[in-house]
Amino acid sequence: MTEPVNLFAPEVRSDPYPTYARLRRDAPVQQVEPMGLWAVSRYKDVEYVLKNPQVFSSSGFEALFKPAWLPHNPLGDSMSVKDGLSHAKLRALQSHAFTPRAIARLEVHIRAIAADLTDRLNTLGEADFVADFCGPMSGRVIAEVLGIDPALHREFKRWTAHAIMVSPMYPGDELAAAIRTTVSEMEGYLKEVLVARRNTPVDDTVSDLLRAEIDGRCLTDEEIISFLFGLLLAGFETSVHLFATMMLGFTQRPDEFTKLQADRSLIPAYVEEALRKEPPVHGVMRLTLAEVDIGGVKVPPGAMVLVLLGSANHDESHFGDPERFDPTRGSKSAFAFGHGAHFCLGAPLARLEARIVLEELIARFHGFERLPGELEWNVAIHVRGPVALPIRTLPV
Repeated sequence: MTEPVNLFAPEVRSDPYPTYARLRRDAPVQQVEPMGLWAVSRYKDVEYVLKNPQVFSSSGFEALFKPAWLPHNPLGDSMSVKDGLSHAKLRALQSHAFTPRAIARLEVHIRAIAADLTDRLNTLGEADFVADFCGPMSGRVIAEVLGIDPALHREFKRWTAHAIMVSPMYPGDELAAAIRTTVSEMEGYLKEVLVARRNTPVDDTVSDLLRAEIDGRCLTDEEIISFLFGLLLAGFETSVHLFATMMLGFTQRPDEFTKLQADRSLIPAYVEEALRKEPPVHGVMRLTLAEVDIGGVKVPPGAMVLVLLGSANHDESHFGDPERFDPTRGSKSAFAFGHGAHFCLGAPLARLEARIVLEELIARFHGFERLPGELEWNVAIHVRGPVALPIRTLPV
C-alpha cells in the first residue's frame, strides 16, 4: 500500500473491512497510524503473535494504559499487561469471578434486566438502541456482577468513554484532567466496595475474589481493583457494541430475525457469527521483546504491535466468503475473545448475555427498522461500535 493507513480516519471507522482486506493482500505487516503501530492483519500471523508471549509481550498494554500524562492507572497493573507465571497466578485467582456457579448465579438477574429493557423499548416505539437498551443493559449487568449500586450504570458510559481514550497520545489539558479525575473516582468507589464486602461478605463477585486463595496466595486489594477496572471496561464497552451491531444486523437483514423466531436453537450459532463478523474488539497490543519475523517482515525489538482481530476474522484464507453473514459456519475459531493465554475470562458471561438479549427481543418484537441518519462510530484503538442507533420497533 503506497499511502499510510490511518485506522482512525472516519471512512475507516465507518467500514474498516475494505482497508483490512487491502492490508492482508498488499502489506499484512506494516506500520500504520496512530503512533506508527505495526499492524498484523492476516489470521495465521495474528495467531502466531497471540500464541507466543515470550516474544510478543502483553506489557504493550502497559505502555497504552500508563502514558506519561496518566502515570497512575490501575488497568496498567492488571492481569492483561502480564505474561508467564505472574499472569498465570493472577488468572487462576481471578478466574473465581467466572466459575460456572458464578455465571449460573447471574442468569436470572440478566434475564430480568433484559425483560425490563425490552418492555421499555416496546413502550417507546422509537428509541436510540445504544442509549436506551445497550448501555443500561450492559451497565446493570456489570453492576450485578460487581455487586454495586445498579444506579451507577449511568456513570459507566462516562467512565468507560474516558478509559478507552487513554493512549500515549496526549489528549489535551482539559480531557487529560477529566480522565485523571475519572480514574481517581473509579478507584475510590471500588475501594469502598472492597471495604464493605470485607466487613459483610455476600454472594457476589467481589466477595468471591476476596475469598479466592491458591496455595496460600490471596489477591491483594490493588490486584482486585485492577481486575475490576478491566472487567468494567471490557464488560461494559464490548457488550454495548455487541448488542448494537447485532441490532444493526437485524435492520439490514430482517430475515435473520425471522429465522431466529422460528427456531431458537439457532441463537448460539448466530451469536458466534455476530462475534466473528462484527467483533466488539478489533485490536490488541503487544510489545516485541526481540527482533522477530512476522509473515516475512522483520519487526524490531521494542516495537508496538497492533494485532488486528477484526481483520483476522475476515481473512478469506481462513473463512470462506467472509463478508457474508453465515450463522451455519458452526466454528468458534474466530478471535472474538482473543487467543492463547490471554483468552478472555469473561467470554462465557458475554455469550450468556447475548443469548438472553436475543431471546427477549424475539419474544417481544416482530422486527426492527433503522431510522434515517448516518451512523457515527466510536474512535478507539481496540474496540469498535456505533455511538448511536436510532430504531423503530415492530411489536409482535
